[in-house]
Amino acid sequence: MQLFIFALFTLLIGFVGALQNVFNNAMKSFIGLWETTFFVHLSGAVVALIAMLFFGQGTFWQLEKAPWFAWLGGVCGVIIISGIVLSIPRLGVVGTVGLFVFGQLLLSVLIDQFGLFGVRQLPLTFMKASGLVLMGLGLWFFFRG
Repeated sequence: MQLFIFALFTLLIGFVGALQNVFNNAMKSFIGLWETTFFVHLSGAVVALIAMLFFGQGTFWQLEKAPWFAWLGGVCGVIIISGIVLSIPRLGVVGTVGLFVFGQLLLSVLIDQFGLFGVRQLPLTFMKASGLVLMGLGLWFFFRG
């Protein structure tokens, strides 16, 4: 049951991600790419600050103990937001999100397979590889159609 709840929660987060892509693309038409990227992170920082003040359990004083790669999430966010906003007018929302998710899955397979960045090692199975191949074929059909 707990797995089902987390799966449903993650699916709903995916819905929010699709909305975010469309909303950010709309904002870009009014204020520009880098201004949108900045605004998205600023508004997200305000929401995160409020959540941290009410629900935070950690401490900023532990930042120095974090590994170097843990500091790159914000950099990745800038690349993701600006890249998606640039891609939507050219590839459409479905094409952009499809390729974005496929790229995430491909790299995630390597991260899991080798236990990179301290995550638990999960080997690539035939079924997982088959799923990736089918997703790749689905994207190929999508862009051909």
